[in-house]
Amino acid sequence: MVRMKFSQDVVVVGGCGHVGLPLAIILASKSLKVVAFDTNVKVVAKVNSGECPLMSLVHQMC
Repeated sequence: MVRMKFSQDVVVVGGCGHVGLPLAIILASKSLKVVAFDTNVKVVAKVNSGECPLMSLVHQMC
């Protein structure tokens, strides 16, 4: 288990997929501190570099 200590309230979103990532973005746009977790290291790397992994999900579904 990873324990993180925050000095203010934080919203934690599980998953950076088609539901979690848009939710995290909306919450962050409302000035909330957001941490999003995902088990897919490739998705996490894309999000951390500022890319949106959702386009690859859309292409996989079509």
